[in-house]
Amino acid sequence: MTSKIMRIEALRGLVSLYIVLHHTLPHHYVLGGINVANINRLGQEAVMLFFLLSGFVIRLSFEHSSSSRFADYFSKRFYRIYVPLAVALAIGYGVRSLEAGALINPQLGLLIQNLLMLQDYADVKPNVWVRTYMDNDPLWSLSYEWWFYMLFFPLTTFVVRERLRDNIVFGLGFLAAIAYIWLPIFPVRVFLYLSIWWSGVYMAQLYMQNRLDSVTRLAKPLLALTLIASALAFNVLDKLPHLGTRSPGFYPWLELRHVVFSITAILFGFCWYRRGFRILDRLIQPFVLIAPISYSLYISHEYLFAAADILFGKAHPVALWLLALAATLAICYVIERMIYPAVVRRLVKRPQAVSAIAFTDRLASQSDDRGVCERPAL
Repeated sequence: MTSKIMRIEALRGLVSLYIVLHHTLPHHYVLGGINVANINRLGQEAVMLFFLLSGFVIRLSFEHSSSSRFADYFSKRFYRIYVPLAVALAIGYGVRSLEAGALINPQLGLLIQNLLMLQDYADVKPNVWVRTYMDNDPLWSLSYEWWFYMLFFPLTTFVVRERLRDNIVFGLGFLAAIAYIWLPIFPVRVFLYLSIWWSGVYMAQLYMQNRLDSVTRLAKPLLALTLIASALAFNVLDKLPHLGTRSPGFYPWLELRHVVFSITAILFGFCWYRRGFRILDRLIQPFVLIAPISYSLYISHEYLFAAADILFGKAHPVALWLLALAATLAICYVIERMIYPAVVRRLVKRPQAVSAIAFTDRLASQSDDRGVCERPAL
């Protein structure tokens, strides 16, 4: 594993663990007159980093895949997303029933809508069509990831010229940002956030061509995201008289916050790539160990921590949190490394086509005719 690819794996592990901390630790803890827990308030930014990493990884994965058929592309993503998700949703239903002391209504309609990837974060955005299943808020970003995957294949397959492809995506993102001022609905948001995800794709293209050598190479995504941020800033200013003291964690601030952070992350990532911050590399390297379970950790941790609270709620808070974290990591390992491969072997005639092996592990051996199947960056 090269040091540069190791950074991606380590970041996936680190960000997934950060999101667990974001959801399970307090956001207010004053020490010396300073709220040191403010560092734990960046969960939304962490998801944007996941989007960038996901776009980068899927572009590399697609480049090294042995098949260009949509059926193969779809099946890899379908099994990789839905098998761990099915386990997580079953756990969620069990935990909510445990909380209620009896079997609860499974909300089959909502379940189907979540399986169709229509869910979003209703507490912070307007006009959300479908809430996340059993109040598992992290599931909101999974729907976006799925539709990014589904848009990536036709764009990459049928629009052969990279420049035209990038112009279409970033152009649609800007138009979506303008439309969002008057029509803040889920499909518009998908195309708006696709520009963030596609910035990762764009960087991967430069990386594969050994052209990621100057910040000017990133002018197109940076300009596109700046224009999108400008449209979103106009939306904020337009609605400012009616916002009152609304937090930046809510619409319309939230979308602007997402894009501004993405611009910052791209610039910082480029500097890291070119300068090689060795101390930072050493600091994040241990999180490579969490990367293989990062997806299940992301979609399951709220349910699993709730279960720990029900079963061991009388324990000391610190001991309870540590126990919940250890149990969550262990269960996610079982999901990713045992349940997922076993299910895929039964469902797929060629189980090697959908492997639980890490993307970066297989990238090191490009002669492998099985192709490359990445884990979701989520």
